[in-house]
Amino acid sequence: MNTNLLDSLKIGKENAVKTQDLMNHFNITERALRQQVADLREQGYPIITNLSTGGYYLPSTKEEV
Repeated sequence: MNTNLLDSLKIGKENAVKTQDLMNHFNITERALRQQVADLREQGYPIITNLSTGGYYLPSTKEEV
């Protein structure tokens, strides 16, 4: 599922995918989603959390990392 999650993430803060949308799409709990994100981060993927909207995205610039 990690690669499916990675494929679902968009580039840029303005395109952050909401946590609830990802949970619904993959039919998983928030805890499971956070674990999947943590696993991808450990593999080196720079997944960013958008705290204002409650979603995840991939950085569009190095400065976002």
